[in-house]
Amino acid sequence: MDLYRQAIRLDPQRASDRRLLDPLIESLPSDRKGERADFLRALGAPARPALQAAASGHPNRRVRAKAAEILRGKRHRRSEGARRPFLKWL
Repeated sequence: MDLYRQAIRLDPQRASDRRLLDPLIESLPSDRKGERADFLRALGAPARPALQAAASGHPNRRVRAKAAEILRGKRHRRSEGARRPFLKWL
């Protein structure tokens, strides 16, 4: 992720570059911590066309679902489950 951030910091035009965004979008199903989703969300408008294309026409349904989630503005909730006690009744 640091390399993506650095590339965009050096050249802000890259924020909408599909060669940069497509690999990130392809890897969304394996984004367990939500870092890639947060990065794409933070890019905002420049990433929107690539996310819309993935949400509407990507062959992988998990990529479509994750892209649609980002477009709707939903946040990654992986850590929420960690706050619930394992044995509530003890």
